Amino acid sequence: MTIGKKIAGGFGIALASVAILVGLSYWSIQDLLETNRIVARIYEASESLETTYSLLKDVATGHRGFLLAEDKQFLQPYDDALPELAKARKQLDILIEDPNQQQRLSELDALIKLRLDFIRENLEIAKSTEKGKGFAAAIAIIKSGKGEDQMVNVRKKVNEIESAEMKLLNDRQ
Repeated sequence: MTIGKKIAGGFGIALASVAILVGLSYWSIQDLLETNRIVARIYEASESLETTYSLLKDVATGHRGFLLAEDKQFLQPYDDALPELAKARKQLDILIEDPNQQQRLSELDALIKLRLDFIRENLEIAKSTEKGKGFAAAIAIIKSGKGEDQMVNVRKKVNEIESAEMKLLNDRQ
């Protein structure tokens, strides 16, 4: 083997090594970018879950304020939170990709709907002038604890979804 062939062979090996390193670096960078995208999405989902729960609390705050004060101005947090709650919930559909998590979101939706229906019905009772209805009847229903139980169930489902998202994050790392 001549020196020229040895030099050419050496350059060939060096070139192949560089090509392999470039390929591995590219793959590593792509994996890092995907992991970064997933991490960002999971943190956004967690924030959106907390926003959803907070807005549901705002709805409940407006409801209770109205019942206690018997003044429609106290419904402002309720009125403001409802459209924002719908937006936050739609954002979760975009952010949460896992099919199991989508199932949990459906369960969360059902719990939120129960809570909102309860509040709407209770507000109708409070506003009614029919016998057996009105503010006293609405407050008596609240004192039964049904609404609080609904909020506890929503909080549990939010925690379950957040825990599953963090598990997905840990599994990715």
